[in-house]
Amino acid sequence: MPFFSGFAGEFGKNLERSRSEEADRAERQSALESQILQHLSTSPDPEIASHAITRMLDLADPSKTGKRASWLPGQNATPPP
Repeated sequence: MPFFSGFAGEFGKNLERSRSEEADRAERQSALESQILQHLSTSPDPEIASHAITRMLDLADPSKTGKRASWLPGQNATPPP
């Protein structure tokens, strides 16, 4: 039985570490997106500023939480037109 309890304990530690790293990565990704949108919202081009502000408002909507820009670094999609 000690083998299984050791295995389970190690598995639990690795799972906790993995979840913690994922949460940290998601927080950094969210901060990066917010910084980009804040910068774009001050663009002299009104269309760019409008899209950035609209996205910031979307992020503030609780029903849309967790939907980050898939075109940010580390993602596979292309930026919106």
